[in-house]
Amino acid sequence: MLSARTAVAAVLAAAAFARAATTENLNLGSKLPAELFDPLVAKKVLAMAQSSFSPPAYPSITSTSGVWQWGSPDNWITGFFPSTLYQLAKRECLCPGSTAVDGAVPDWLELGRTWSGAIPSLHWHNGQGHDVGFISWPFAEELGLFPKNQTARDNIIEFALELSSRYAKEVGCTRSWDWSSSTSPTPATDFLVIIDNLMNLETLLQAYDFTKNKTFYDVAIDHADTTLKNHFRDDWGSWHVVNYDHLTGEVKEKYTQQGYSDDSTWTRGEAWGLHGYSKLYQYTKKPRYLDAARNIAKYYLRRTPKAYLPWDFDAPKEPMPPADASAAMIAAAGFQLLAQIEKSQWNVIGAAQWDNAAHMLISQTASYAWNPSWQSVLSNSTRDNHGIPHSNNTGLPYADYYWVKNGNYLLASGQLRCPNGKRASASRCGIDLTGPTF
Repeated sequence: MLSARTAVAAVLAAAAFARAATTENLNLGSKLPAELFDPLVAKKVLAMAQSSFSPPAYPSITSTSGVWQWGSPDNWITGFFPSTLYQLAKRECLCPGSTAVDGAVPDWLELGRTWSGAIPSLHWHNGQGHDVGFISWPFAEELGLFPKNQTARDNIIEFALELSSRYAKEVGCTRSWDWSSSTSPTPATDFLVIIDNLMNLETLLQAYDFTKNKTFYDVAIDHADTTLKNHFRDDWGSWHVVNYDHLTGEVKEKYTQQGYSDDSTWTRGEAWGLHGYSKLYQYTKKPRYLDAARNIAKYYLRRTPKAYLPWDFDAPKEPMPPADASAAMIAAAGFQLLAQIEKSQWNVIGAAQWDNAAHMLISQTASYAWNPSWQSVLSNSTRDNHGIPHSNNTGLPYADYYWVKNGNYLLASGQLRCPNGKRASASRCGIDLTGPTF
C-alpha cells in the first residue's frame, strides 16, 4: 500500500504531467491549419443554405470540379448538411462573430431548423434501412443546444423505432441492407450487416435515455457486441460487410462493398468503428467498448501514411491510390472523442496521443483537400472507389460536417483559441465535452 506521502507525490506528479500535456497540445494546436477557421468555410456553407429547391433537395456529392449535385431527401447523407449548419451555430456561440459572412452573422440555428424540415416526412417512408440513424442527426444537434426540445426528441424516438424494427434476435444485429450478397451460397437467408451501422446505434441509445424503454438499449448493445465479435480481425483491421444466416445467426461470409478487397481495411469503415465504439462507451461506460476504441485507434494510427489518408489501407501503392478526406475527418473526430474520454479518466498520456493523431489528420487533410475554388469546403474525398463508376476526388457533405465539427472540438476543449485570440467558452454554450451530445 502506498504511504500518504507517496500518494500525495503521485498526485502532484500526475497534475504536473497533465499541465505539461495540456501545454504541449496547445502548442501543437498553434500549428494546426488556419483553414479550419477560414471565412470561406462559413461563406461556402451559407451559399448552399441559400439554395432553394421544390421539391426539397440536399447536397449529395460534388463533381470532380467541385460543383454540388443535389438529390432527394431520401438519402442516408441528408442529415449531414443541416447538422453542419447546427455546428456553425455552435461555432458562433463558442466564438462570437467568427462565422460572419460579409460583415453579418447568419442565423445558423434557424437555417439548421429550416433544412431539417423535410426529414420528419421520412419516418417509415424511406429507402435507407439502417441509415435512419444518420438521417436523425440534425435533431441530435438541436438537443446539443436545447436538451429539452420535445419535438427533436420525438423525431429521434420515431427513427429509433424504425431502426429497432430491423433487429433480428437470432443474428444479434439490426439489418443494414435489404438485398442479398452476389456471392452468397444461400441468398434467401442473407442478413447483411456493415460496419457503418455502428454509427446508427447512437439513435437507439438516445431514445433509451428519453423513454427508458430498455428494448432500445438492448438492441444497441447486442448489435455492438456482435459487431465486435465478427467485424474485426486479430490486428483490429475490419471487414466492411458480414453476411449472417438470419435463421441461425451463423456467419456465412465476410467481404467488402466499398473497400479495395475482401481482405483489406477500408479507411472510412475503420473510422466509423473508431467513432462508433467511442460513442458507445460515452453512453454505456462499458469497458469493452473503450478497449475496442483504443485498439482501433492504435491500428488507425499505425497504418496512416505521413502524406495523406488513402481510401483503403491496403490499396496498391502504384498507381497512387485516391485519398479520402471524409475518412480522415471522421477518424479525427473519433480520436478527439477518445481523447476526451481519456482526459475524464486522468489518462493524460493516452489523451495526448489521440489528440495528436487528430491534429495530424487535420493538418494532412488541409494540405491536399482544402480547395478555395470548390463549392464544398473540402475536396479529395472518395465515396466509392470499389464500384463502377468510381467516385473519388469529390466533395462530400460528411467530410465538410466533420471538418467544422473537428474545429469546434479543438475550440471547446481549449486546444485552440478563437480567431480573435480569445478563449472559446464551452460552458456559455451549454457544451459538455464529456457527454455524448456534442
